[in-house]
Amino acid sequence: MVNRHLNLNSSTELYASIIEHNNTTFGLESNYKKILPILHKIILGELTERQRICLTLYYFDNMNIVDISKKLNISPSTVSRHLTKARNKLKKLMKYYFNNL
Repeated sequence: MVNRHLNLNSSTELYASIIEHNNTTFGLESNYKKILPILHKIILGELTERQRICLTLYYFDNMNIVDISKKLNISPSTVSRHLTKARNKLKKLMKYYFNNL
């Protein structure tokens, strides 16, 4: 596996800005300052290293699943599974944290 460090500050800020944009677009209350620490906690504590790497390569480096699989020496279906599990976990945990704020 490629040793790649995830820059959590820029990644969590990007996730938070996407959520913030969606909230303001749909007229929801701004939670940007609440989102950043929660996302940081979820990404560090709940996602596996492979899930973090796959998310970063897919969303921030704009790599497709085949290119990620070649870079990490894993199958495309494994990359897809990592992405799906990471997205589902983020979605589930964000719902939990925001319902309990």
